[in-house]
Amino acid sequence: MRAAPRPPRYGAARARRETGLWLRTLLGAVVAVGLLQLAIGYVGWATRTTPDP
Repeated sequence: MRAAPRPPRYGAARARRETGLWLRTLLGAVVAVGLLQLAIGYVGWATRTTPDP
């Protein structure tokens, strides 16, 4: 089994890789917020989905 290639250390290739990672992180956050909104909508009452003080 071959080891995964190492990420670039500098330059445009690293910037592309970092941008891709950032965009994937942003996409994950958007999906998480969307699922949370669906759960709140399913419950039907937003105050029931907030933690108790």
